[in-house]
Formats: sequence, C-alpha cells, structure tokens
Amino acid sequence: MKKFMAILLIGTLILTLCCGMAGAEAAVADGTYEETVYGNNYTIPFKVAVTFKDGKIQNIEVTDRGGEWAEYDDSILQSAIDTFIPRIIEAQSIGVDATTGATMSSAGIRNAVRMAIEEAGGNPSDWQSKPEKRTETVVVDGYDVIVVGLGASGVMAYCNAADAGARVFGLDAAARIGGTSTQVSGPMAVNPESESVQSGMTVDAEAFKARWKEDTAGAAKDELIDLIVDKSGETLDYAINELGYQFYPTMPFFYDDLAVWATYNCEESSIHDMMVAAIESRKALNEKNDYILELKGTEILKNEDGSVAGVKAVAYDGTTYEIYAPSVILCTGGFGGSAQMTKDAYGYPIRLHGMYQNDGTMLSSAINDMNAGTFSMSSAGMCHSGRTANLVRIDGVTPGHNKALSAIANNYDILAVNENGARFANEAGSMTVAENYWRGGTQFYYAIVDQAYMDNLKENGFDSVYMMINSQDFSNSEWYPFISENNEYALLENDPITDMDALIEGSIEAKNLYRASTVAELAEMIGAPELVSTVEAYNAACESGEDSEFGKDAMFLRNIDESSGAVYAIKAAPYCYSTNGALDVNENIEVLDAEGNVIPGLYACGTDSMGVFFTEETGYIDYGGVAHGWCFTSGKIAGANAAAYGMERNQAAEAA
Repeated sequence: MKKFMAILLIGTLILTLCCGMAGAEAAVADGTYEETVYGNNYTIPFKVAVTFKDGKIQNIEVTDRGGEWAEYDDSILQSAIDTFIPRIIEAQSIGVDATTGATMSSAGIRNAVRMAIEEAGGNPSDWQSKPEKRTETVVVDGYDVIVVGLGASGVMAYCNAADAGARVFGLDAAARIGGTSTQVSGPMAVNPESESVQSGMTVDAEAFKARWKEDTAGAAKDELIDLIVDKSGETLDYAINELGYQFYPTMPFFYDDLAVWATYNCEESSIHDMMVAAIESRKALNEKNDYILELKGTEILKNEDGSVAGVKAVAYDGTTYEIYAPSVILCTGGFGGSAQMTKDAYGYPIRLHGMYQNDGTMLSSAINDMNAGTFSMSSAGMCHSGRTANLVRIDGVTPGHNKALSAIANNYDILAVNENGARFANEAGSMTVAENYWRGGTQFYYAIVDQAYMDNLKENGFDSVYMMINSQDFSNSEWYPFISENNEYALLENDPITDMDALIEGSIEAKNLYRASTVAELAEMIGAPELVSTVEAYNAACESGEDSEFGKDAMFLRNIDESSGAVYAIKAAPYCYSTNGALDVNENIEVLDAEGNVIPGLYACGTDSMGVFFTEETGYIDYGGVAHGWCFTSGKIAGANAAAYGMERNQAAEAA
C-alpha cells in the first residue's frame, strides 16, 4: 500500500510539474514582439520579431539583418535562420543547440526570443527543455576520399579529387559551406595567368622565396615555401577557369613589390555561393559523390597496418557515422576554437575573429591516434587586430565610439607592455600592430597612455584609425553601403570623442580600462612589476628621439606624462582568424608521423598544416593572403594525390 501511495504521489507531482510548465508557457501574451540584439557582428545589431499565439512560439523572423553580414554576404546568419529558428519553434524551447558555424548569430536569435518571452509576461527559464539526441550508428562506405571540413581548402580538395575520378564524401560541422574562408578577402597567388587577375606587376618568384626563407631564418620548410610560390598562381587559374571563382587583379598587401594578393570579386556572386557552386558541380560528376553538413568529424579510423580506414563523425541530432575510405583529407581550420589546445600551445586560450568550430578535434585524433608529427604548434596565429579584453558596449555613447579603446590599442603612438609591464616590440613595426603584440608572450597586453592622450581624442578625435577597426565589423558605409546608410557604427578620423568621459567610466567598470594618478600606482593596480622602469626607459627614448631598444620611429614616440592628470592602461588582446602551427606535411600534402615518415592515406590542408611556412619566433607573416592561398594550393594538391592513392587502394582490394 505504501509503495502504491509513493508511486501515486510521484505521478501526481510529475503531472503537476507538466501542467505548471504548460501554464507558464501559456502565460505569454499573444502578439509580435520585435527585439534588437547582437550576434556575429560585435558592433552592429540586428532585429528579430517573435510571434506568440495560444501560449506557443508561432513564428520567429529576422526583420532587419543589420550587421549580420560577412564581407560580401550574410550566409552565417542565413544558416541560423534556416536551421536554428525551425528547431526553436519545433521544440518550443530556447534550450536547443546553436547552429554550428553560426554560434553568435544563433545566440542573438536566442536572446531575442528570451527578451520576447519576458516582454510577453513569461519566464524564459520555463522554455529551456533540450531535445533528446539519437543514438544509432550509420555506416557509409564505398568511397575513395573523405574530405573533413568544407571551407576553402576542403572545397578545393573535394573538387580536384572528383576531377581525378575519385568517389568523394565531404562533411563539415557547420550548417553551411565556407567556414572562416567566407570572412577573408582572398588568396595569395604568385603570377597567375588568367586575364581577369592580371595587374601588370610580375613577381620575382625566386627573390620572393629567398625573402621568405630569410624572414623565417631557415627554420620553415624550404620545399613547402617553394611549393606555394610555384603552384599558387596555377591554382588560382584552376579556381577561375574550372570552378568559376572570380577575383580582382592581384595587388600588393604590406609589401609594394609583392603583387600576390587576389581579392574576391563578388559583384555577381558571394564567396559562399562560389564555393557552393564549385562543390555542387563536382558532386554531380559521380552519383556516389556526396557531402553532409552539421556532421562533425571526431576520430580517424585506421587499419591494422596503421593506414587510414576512414572517419568517425557525429551529426547534429546525435547520430554517429562511420565513413570508410582509404584517403582522408583534413581541412578543419586549425585549433583556435579549443581552449585546451591553445592553452597547451600558448599557455592560455586565445580570442578568435574566426570560427570556434575549428577546435582541433581531428588534429588531436591525428596526433594521438595516428602518431602525426607537428610543426610550429605554438607559432603565433593569423592576427590582424587587437581589441579590448571584454567586448562591451557602453550605454549612452555614440555606437562607433565604443571602438575607441580598441583603436587606441592598435595605434602606433602608444606604449605597449605585456602583463609584467615590459615592452616587447616596436609598436609601429612593419607587422600589423596586433601581430607584434602577440609576441608579448602573454594572454593580454596593455596600451599605456596618459590623460593628455585621452583629452586630445576628446577634442580632436583620431588622426588615423587602423583599417581593421572598421573593416572587421563592416561598419564604414563608404566601403560597405549595403550594411549601413550612415557611419553611426564606424569610428571615423577627426571625429571628436565627445563622450570620452562616459566611455572611460564605463570601460573602467567593464575592466577594460585602469586609471591611476601615477605609473607606480597603475603598475600595482594591474600587477605589472616592470611597468615603472619600462615607462622611465620609454620616456627617455621619447625625449632623445631615439628608441635604441626597438627602433621605433621618432614620429610615433609620445611620452607618458603623470602630471597630465592620470595614466591609463587599456587591457587588450589579439584576435586572430586562425592558429598557425599544425600538422607536419610533405610536398604531396601527406601528413608525416613524429619520426618523419608518411602516414599512408592522411593529408592535411590549409591551417591544418600551415605551420610549415613559419616559425614559433616569427609567427604568421603577411605577404598577402598566405593562409587563404595555402588553403587553395594545398587543397588542390591534396585532392589529386588523395584521389590517386584512394582509388589505387580500393582497386587493389577489389582485385584481391
């Protein structure tokens, strides 16, 4: 009897909770609620309208895409619209998983629904149920090549393997093709022959190779440097003439004599659409060819002899896939999205401007399961800007002015120190500012300025604004008129930061800014024991006009004056597109094991093997589109070689 009563009591409790949940959902008032939120674009918001009817989420619509654009398209947001929104509506829950590859856009939509629930009188905590994941395993076989990751390198590998006659299977953790590659401007290509990219500037290829080898002090792999310089031009020709990609003529980036940077021409088609068209055209070459999105590779499968057997992967819905082929090409975008792997490499997690799904899972499998060797794993990544340590928007200031502290942290006329307070680079050096700062060897760096510096910005604004401040969020209407009709979100030159006082106080509260009366007090505040001696040495250099320590140009030497009223430390961090070091490969893009031997059937492209070009001392070097150029070149070469190996192995197995 007691047992029966206990069961009855439990059943009654469950029924009560269920009814309570239904009642909580039904408590929202019918209507449509439009919310303004932030997503992938950290500066420009977008708008979402949420409609409730009969206590249910009836519809979710993005009514204004705002800043949720890539440079030439909004495929990131679109993937969230196509996948994340239907899942919220189906589950009647904001607890569903974000769309991989559109995490921040998904977070913005989720936040909009949460805000709408509150505005409609509901409680968001009542809308957090998580759908159950599936547990079955699906076996996929009969392929010659598996391509893991369908960004620029993966699409190129897929297409060239298919061109070689291979049966190709592709997968990507994201809900769209393109990855971080849709966020960049274009690849490096040395002397391509296609008419559309001719600039009239021929590059001395041998001199370029020699410069690269000198810049890396002989520690990079010479044969891979030769490979990308010799093959990148013809790879771009293949992309144009065979795959339908479009580019503007090559031009210099940071080096006037190196017209090697080919930027995408998106007048007719976005980067994403070019990639989709390319892979679809090659999928059509063989009825077996296929690819699946929202399918994350988790493990390399191997045969008893240590050769590659295939890939294990997990789909969004939890289904496990075992995909079999003799060749596997890794194109997974490095390991910047892994807090643990970046901590192991650098001593701390890094901040990404690129995609966090690039978490090194398959690199770890290659290293741990296949004994793969690595090259320059702790080499500084591809980083073009620094930002404040915390990305916050201070209420009451002009939207574009929220970027003022980040702009200061990228200026040439500041004193930059590491977390110990020591100066570590020429702040106005030939590398981009943040790439210099990465060399500080610590997770954060501090930009040291005084009250006179802040007052000058308040009265006069910036003499110049580092280009990435407005290009990474696409906020300048002169460059990106399809996003904004005015420049309210851009930080402009000669625009007085009249709300500097509010910006300072809000940034101090957000712990992006520290203020003190003296350098000694500031040093104690930020825990930087070397700051006092560093400022003394720097001020002496400013007074003499000669920076004997780092060679900074005298025009950028500006002293730190305590007597101006206050001294400040802006806490900033480099933000990178991807990591740099990764797996070791040879000229065939075959992965080598820790002893330098080829691992049969395993290839690694793009930022999964880019470390072979650089060193742990130099990090990434901006000749112009190197990373993207390696995605193209390595992908094309790996596709052909993996196809030949995979088809040969399968033919031999069938004959046996």
